[in-house]
Amino acid sequence: MRSTLGRGARLVPWLWLVLPAAWFWRVVGSPAAVWAWPGGRFSDLLITHLPNAEFIHRSLATWRQLPLWNPTILSGMPTVGDPLAGLWYPPLWPTLIWPTVAMFNVIVWLHLAWAGWGMYRLARAEGLALWPSLAAGIVFSGSPKLIGQTALGHVTLVMAVAWTPWWLLALSDPGERLQTSILKNLWPGVRSGTILGLIFLADPRWLIASAGLGAAFMLRRWLSEAWGLRQVVRDRLLTWLATGFQAGLVAALLALPMWQLVSLSTRQTLAESESAALSLPPGRLIGVLIPDLGGWPEWMTYIGVAGLTLALVAIILNRRGWKFWGLVAVLGWSLALGDYSPIYPVLIRFVPGLAWQRVPARFLFLTIIGVAMLAGTGLEGLLGLGEGSRSNRWLKRSSFAWMVLFATLGLVGTIGAGTWAAPEVRWGLALAGVAGALSGAGVLFAGRLRRKEWLPGVFWVGLLLLEFICVDGSMVEARPIPSVSVRPDLVPSGSTANVPDRSFSPSYSVPQNVAAGYGLQLADGVNPLQLQAYWGYMAQTVGFNSDQYSVTLPPFSSGDPGAERAWTLDARHLGWLNVQWVVSSYPLSAEGLELEGERGGDYFYFNRDVAPRAWVQSGVGLDLAGVGSQATVLYWSPNQIELSANGPGRLVLSEVMYPGWVVSVDGKRQTLEPAGGLLRSVLLASGHHDVRMAFLPRSALWGVGLSMFGLLLALIAWRRL
Repeated sequence: MRSTLGRGARLVPWLWLVLPAAWFWRVVGSPAAVWAWPGGRFSDLLITHLPNAEFIHRSLATWRQLPLWNPTILSGMPTVGDPLAGLWYPPLWPTLIWPTVAMFNVIVWLHLAWAGWGMYRLARAEGLALWPSLAAGIVFSGSPKLIGQTALGHVTLVMAVAWTPWWLLALSDPGERLQTSILKNLWPGVRSGTILGLIFLADPRWLIASAGLGAAFMLRRWLSEAWGLRQVVRDRLLTWLATGFQAGLVAALLALPMWQLVSLSTRQTLAESESAALSLPPGRLIGVLIPDLGGWPEWMTYIGVAGLTLALVAIILNRRGWKFWGLVAVLGWSLALGDYSPIYPVLIRFVPGLAWQRVPARFLFLTIIGVAMLAGTGLEGLLGLGEGSRSNRWLKRSSFAWMVLFATLGLVGTIGAGTWAAPEVRWGLALAGVAGALSGAGVLFAGRLRRKEWLPGVFWVGLLLLEFICVDGSMVEARPIPSVSVRPDLVPSGSTANVPDRSFSPSYSVPQNVAAGYGLQLADGVNPLQLQAYWGYMAQTVGFNSDQYSVTLPPFSSGDPGAERAWTLDARHLGWLNVQWVVSSYPLSAEGLELEGERGGDYFYFNRDVAPRAWVQSGVGLDLAGVGSQATVLYWSPNQIELSANGPGRLVLSEVMYPGWVVSVDGKRQTLEPAGGLLRSVLLASGHHDVRMAFLPRSALWGVGLSMFGLLLALIAWRRL
């Protein structure tokens, strides 16, 4: 049997590579389509990730620049510190070469395979056999919540979560061999720290949860070690410090500029009530037993009745490790409740960055990890269960009651329900009933199949697969990329001296992926980190409450961008942002806006008060005044702008002020000042001047230097381990 398991284990990596086809069976035949949640109109893949990839690709191809500044949305914001830009996460770099939906789908597929294989490897490291380890990997990588997040377009979050078992696996290695040299105990910490840093680079939103889980996992190993307390404290503490230090080095590339961006963004003004806006309602916990087919992925709690059954078996049999993984699962449920939990409101005051999360329900990934390990542990117990043991008799009674309970649910869903509920509710009851009844039967007859280990292994792995195939199929559909045509007037030429006039839409009529494809620049946009100065300026310009928080500008309180609202647009303020065109799905009325026509259901307005991209206004004040002589743009790119202007006066550039932008006039460094509290400006003396602005923030320079040092340490650690 050992040799058979060994041969099977060698095939496991290939198994995980093809297994995502089971989760994406409805869309696997449409690799170029958007894999979207059927209940939603939008996908973050189209709103954020694809436009970012297209813009970075355009910058590399057109200007031969790695863009540190993104001028395509919100009149400009830093790319270097944007955690959703994907600029610093290496597995996303292929999308910068081929910025297509198909490439994103391939990378997500590979990360889900990586997630399953990592959980399988972690279970093996915890001492589980092949079939139980396979079960653990399936529960984790095929969980409806993980697939649902993919369908919402939260691809970077899925990628970060996929690294979690590998992070725990790296932490488990130091406990296997305690070195006599202090220096040698640092290298395992460097390796685990590199993985934690990669998790941050993929998506910082998963850092707190993964770091907390890793700390608890390491503490558990420390408490179980048999070495002397002094040696454990000295060597293991050094390993943990090395982990944190290395993680900081690897993450510095994004962390330092992101910290600067967050400090200037609306995110740091979140009220305590907004920081847990998407807490999991307690009533949704019923979804642990009955799947909400096609339900909103953020509140998806279903982990699979078969997996939950195996987890309960691990607890009943008192299997090794069940207390730790059970605590992880319970803690995930508790934190996901957010404001409904007594724990989360306390933690939010003491854990830095937790208040910026806004979606406590994502802590359910901790629950999935805990239940996955418990499921593998439970199956291990069933495979070794004796026929006449006392625990077996107790387990039989419990499994019989479990089987009757879910069989009743299945009958209610398929026969007795009638028309009292929606079809997805009845089908959910039926699926839970069948899965629960089969799970109870599998436990009931486990002891009789002890001598044929492969048979119960195939049964449970097959049951887990079939259950997730049914539920995951309801979470995702193939959706063609929406085609939106734009007026030729909006499309810029390919000249590096040509700067496209900005457009603004109060109804999201020009989606960000469309704008990125045509090389347009928008004054509106969707991003969770919006500059506070810009938000305040646009609140006065458009007519919304500046005290509220929203990831969209303007905010759509109803959730429908096309819902007509009575905006009080200020054409002159839009003009100072170089907004020439206003596009809306409903009629607008504002002085200075002239209706040019209607196309595709959208109204196109020309802004008569549009200002050029750069101008010289008389006086030295920082208020935006009447536009004087126009400055000439000689060269324009995301990171560098060159102009020619005549003084005296104040040169105002219709670009957002941000730390890291520097200006030189006739080759001499000058001081940039914010005109109107928002735009970049510099004083000019009399005569003709050549002005150059460049973006190179110190936070980015420090981040690059620290991360390069971290990469060097990672290479050394890889050679030594």
